[in-house]
Amino acid sequence: MKIYQWIDRLFDTFSKRSCFVAIIVLAYWTWQNIWQGVFMFDLVRVSNYETLFSFYENLSQYSNTLLIEIVLDMISSNSVSLISILNAVVNNVGIIDVLAVFFTIILFMKSRQKKGWIFLIVLYLLMFSVVEGSLFYGFQVSSIDELVRILHILSMITFGFECVIVMYLVYRIVGHVFEYIRQFE
Repeated sequence: MKIYQWIDRLFDTFSKRSCFVAIIVLAYWTWQNIWQGVFMFDLVRVSNYETLFSFYENLSQYSNTLLIEIVLDMISSNSVSLISILNAVVNNVGIIDVLAVFFTIILFMKSRQKKGWIFLIVLYLLMFSVVEGSLFYGFQVSSIDELVRILHILSMITFGFECVIVMYLVYRIVGHVFEYIRQFE
């Protein structure tokens, strides 16, 4: 019975439940961005034809990352268009991703700090536009060396975005954890 009371005390108010959901959702997005950052860090090391194909052989280790799966699906379809983007999204989005987006929207709507969420959305849009622009330009190249240069620039820029996003998400998680702990006092 004490365990039940302890669990009930963890989630007995709306603000505790809200903080808990925010921590879970932010942890999900942090996990996604950490893997995307690792992917971009590994892509920075691609410098020639041989390292590009050795990198390509290890792509399966990044299968937990939604954005990378969407981009790889678009690469395999050999096109960058609205239809290919939508097709890649539909093929790769799972129930966990849908729930994360759903709860992210709910957290955004209830948040008192909308500027922080807008900052995060702008960073994501900028990063996604860099990736899409690089893919579009990458499909137009005439040599592997030019493709490697594009991938190198893309990975450095996106890695910078990922670092900023992860630091911001960790900052928000820590803030929610302290807010959650404060509610027990």
